[in-house]
Amino acid sequence: MDAYPPVPESVTNLLATLGDQQRQRVLNAFLAERVWELPVAVIVERCAPLSRPAVSHHLGVMRRTKVLLQRREGKRVYYELNRAYIEQALRSFIAFLDVCGTPVGGEVVSCQPVGGSET
Repeated sequence: MDAYPPVPESVTNLLATLGDQQRQRVLNAFLAERVWELPVAVIVERCAPLSRPAVSHHLGVMRRTKVLLQRREGKRVYYELNRAYIEQALRSFIAFLDVCGTPVGGEVVSCQPVGGSET
């Protein structure tokens, strides 16, 4: 079996993280407020009817996969969309598609196996 180039890890992390509907609710909390950073209390409020523990779980997943950054200010915890990471992952995905899929605005190109020829 031919080995095709792997999808970049940042791409799989981003897609897997944002593929979950509950984490999409968290993302939408930022979009609804039109800001990059929010305190946990606002995120929990925007994600209702999800429970606070459920929101905390999803915030943790998003932080571990680098989609969110966390900072503390006294007792308050803030989360920020990691714009640089998200943009880098999206650029990597587009570059991967240019090599192995459908180029943006172009025709379909077959992905070549690594170290082999297309069969």
